[in-house]
Amino acid sequence: MKYLSLFLLSVIFVSCKVEGPQGPAGADGKDGNANVKTQIITVSPSNWQGDGFAWEARKASSIITADIATNGAVLCYLQGNDGVYTQIPFSYTDYWVDEGGQAFLYNSHLFFQYGTGMVNFILQDDDAQTPAPQSNMVFKVVAIASSELVAGLNTKNYMEVAEALNL
Repeated sequence: MKYLSLFLLSVIFVSCKVEGPQGPAGADGKDGNANVKTQIITVSPSNWQGDGFAWEARKASSIITADIATNGAVLCYLQGNDGVYTQIPFSYTDYWVDEGGQAFLYNSHLFFQYGTGMVNFILQDDDAQTPAPQSNMVFKVVAIASSELVAGLNTKNYMEVAEALNL
């Protein structure tokens, strides 16, 4: 019994913890913006539907509410292989070479449409011979409530958008 009492007393004293004074408060972290949301959407080759004239990939987007579709704004960016985002819509010039060695220029276009709960990505070449995408494409969708729209914001630069809207 004597050993049991000693054991219990030692457990009580060992388990007591003395705390020191509270340290200084840390710096506030950067708050997010509840009125601006982002979503990453990956479109695989099998998601595209089309006929060679144009290709479309319709994807669900829970961040595009009815209020944002009606009163806010939606921005979309395509992620390049280097991780840099390019705003949609965008166009670029490319070419193909026929059997005789003559080069033919054409323009490729990427744009999007959106509505409540969805975004539709569209690829189209102006020569009406748009090839089907052969690899995954990663898009960043940014939904902005009307209360957060910023006059003069350069929406073509994702880094500026992210900084201005606390993304």
